[in-house]
Amino acid sequence: MEIHILDDTEEPIDYGFTQQIAPNSGFCESLAAANEIIRNYQEKTLTKFSICKSCKNFGQKDWQSGRHLISFESDRGNVRIPFDGIPFMVIGTKVLQCQHGKDSHKRSKERYREIKESGNYPPNKKPRVLTNPTKKMDCPAAIHLREVVTFPQFPVKKDTARYRRKISCDIRALLKNDPSQIQMDRRIYIVLPFINEHRFHLIGQCNPNLKQIMDPDIVEKIYEQVSLHGVDNADEMTQILKRFVAEIFAGKKLPPVSSKKYYPSKRDVKEEMTKALATFRESKYICSSMNQQVVQWVEKQPENFVYFHPH
Repeated sequence: MEIHILDDTEEPIDYGFTQQIAPNSGFCESLAAANEIIRNYQEKTLTKFSICKSCKNFGQKDWQSGRHLISFESDRGNVRIPFDGIPFMVIGTKVLQCQHGKDSHKRSKERYREIKESGNYPPNKKPRVLTNPTKKMDCPAAIHLREVVTFPQFPVKKDTARYRRKISCDIRALLKNDPSQIQMDRRIYIVLPFINEHRFHLIGQCNPNLKQIMDPDIVEKIYEQVSLHGVDNADEMTQILKRFVAEIFAGKKLPPVSSKKYYPSKRDVKEEMTKALATFRESKYICSSMNQQVVQWVEKQPENFVYFHPH
């Protein structure tokens, strides 16, 4: 079944680009910012992506200038870099595919199935039992990243082929002789897929394979209610969290109810409450043990002043 959900928003969504080039593309200036943009995109579109391929040194500080060409614009590949008068070097690329994308282990899975059906499966090895079918459905949606190093000291004053060659030679010479004298700024260009580029799978809340990480503030609120107020009922905790989310987004648009980041399921709430209760009991045990230790210290050395304040 092919699902199409068109993105009919009139205004481009702010994902956190340093400079937005198109509704679904732009650039940022650090790897952390790029990861945050991808995280925002996944949360707002209720999709999930995983790394498909990446250059070895993508996002790293070490790179070899001699292996890269000096460019002024680029239309190659899926990431277009427009001309802005600043020369640059492309030093790395990265591609993230939809979690329902192409299955890179399809051949090995077929061989495994053939061995299992032929009866040659090792008797001492326990076979895997898959309760759910594979998530891979050849969805073409992907996030493309291209990392570049720019040289703002060498702006293009005359956009001619001769002047471009001169700038390239000057940059090469300076990189070879004294690279510390040249200013280099990093940019990561990102192209995000439109929601209607997803194919062959459900999208958003209807997707049974979608998993969202609970917001840290929500987790902290659960721990606070369990340890300080003794809340032990999941339904009561759910109502507390709903009011807490309303406080967080006071005066702003509330996140959709389908967002498990802010509106976790009852099962997820129970799991976090169990973890919080275990942590609370462990901390009480540690405080009790420390209290006994302090008493022993005071008995052995009464001349010392010991102040113990359990949290």
